[in-house]
Amino acid sequence: MRRFFAPIAVAITLLAGTFSAALAANTASPTAGSAAQSAGLIYNADGTQEAQISTTSISDPFKDFDPSSAPQRGFHYVLANVSITSTADHDVDVSSSGFQLVDTDGFSYYQAYVYRTADSTAAIPDLAGGTLAAGQTMSGAVEFQVLDGTTSAILIYQPSYDRLITAGDWRDAAVAPGDTVSAVASDGTPWVNITVGDVVDPLKDFDPGSPPQRGFEFVGINVTIENTSQAAQEVDAYGFNFVDEEGFLAASASAYRTAEGEAAMPSLQSSNQVDPGASITGLLTFQVLAGKSPGVLFYAPTNDRHIRVAEWNTPSSGGTPTAVKTPVLPPANTAQTPTPADEATQEATAAIDLGDVDCDAVVTWAQASIPGLTTWGTEVSTILQAAQAGTAKSADIRATADTVSGIADNQDNVDTPSGVENVNDLVVAAYNDTADSLNGLADAIDAGDGLAQIQAIQDIVATSDRFSTGDISDQLDALGTACPALQNL
Repeated sequence: MRRFFAPIAVAITLLAGTFSAALAANTASPTAGSAAQSAGLIYNADGTQEAQISTTSISDPFKDFDPSSAPQRGFHYVLANVSITSTADHDVDVSSSGFQLVDTDGFSYYQAYVYRTADSTAAIPDLAGGTLAAGQTMSGAVEFQVLDGTTSAILIYQPSYDRLITAGDWRDAAVAPGDTVSAVASDGTPWVNITVGDVVDPLKDFDPGSPPQRGFEFVGINVTIENTSQAAQEVDAYGFNFVDEEGFLAASASAYRTAEGEAAMPSLQSSNQVDPGASITGLLTFQVLAGKSPGVLFYAPTNDRHIRVAEWNTPSSGGTPTAVKTPVLPPANTAQTPTPADEATQEATAAIDLGDVDCDAVVTWAQASIPGLTTWGTEVSTILQAAQAGTAKSADIRATADTVSGIADNQDNVDTPSGVENVNDLVVAAYNDTADSLNGLADAIDAGDGLAQIQAIQDIVATSDRFSTGDISDQLDALGTACPALQNL
């Protein structure tokens, strides 16, 4: 990345860390008090989104427990601060006991009750659960007792037996289909390697006498399991679990397939013994609601394992996975309705005329623009962090909106050389759009409208995306190519 873009990267990173549900970034493993960089969307059985869940912070290890209630020898406590916001127009049930913490080795831990100090409990009460009214937010602590020396990777929320939502994710990256996942045994020694291959969606080579349930379809996922241990291992197809794009869970279906289908791609059987150094390949089959794409495939041979072996880009995972579905199906119509910000600036998106650019003047323009961009990222990040924590005040937000409007005015008055006017107009428009969204957020807080608060924050993050992957990014990239001297800023 050109050094000219460094302030932009800083601003986008700040924004990504404050409203993680809208962005796809992951960060490294958590430290005490660190925040999760992903969140999940919770869907109702009718397919409508009803809530959003995120982990606002995690303390690993958690040390503010009552001394009379210390963790088991060889273990320590972890506390996650969870926030759930209703996005439905009806009451939403929240479970306070549906959480599971997974470490980087794929071992899972169920909730533990931790007696905490009075100060700790006052600062972050335990998640109460219960009924969440439309637009309201519920937050609180969930605790776990985990093995020393392990690192938290994923927080899972199961509001019901048939749903599995990623509520927090601190891994460096998602698991793309085709990646080989090396799993270890309970003693830390090599155990198995698992690699996901082709996805057949829908799977049509089933026996006509055993079709899927009406309204459902079969999905096939090809997997290879290699025994990397020193002893024979049992591999059970029923240990694999499928989560669709909306977070609904399906176990292996063992579809009855045609002889031709089995000959071309054999199914993985329910029980398989794999010798050391050997491997087995087979097709897993799942029955899922028709039209729903894969979200997560994980292997859980026992109730204390949750090994993610493939993830696809889905709303239910908050955008965290970046893998592409294999094979790629014919695309649906993905045309999108322009956002208000797009409509306000669509006339300013003409490409830069590289022949008209005076690079010395462009460098001067960039030097004058960078301070405003950096201030914009820092100011807005501060507000979004407060909004995420539930401490944002409308007066502070309106003051920040005024500051951002001032940045827009200053940018509009920067001496802009020929050929860069369109870029400057786009940046000014982005600042003004941000100020409008901040004022909208302040209005929503004053009105106690949780849905409007979520929309306002999503609008702010969408504007920030224009600097990293959108129209502003494209224009700045072309400008950097035309004027290499920008790399020296």
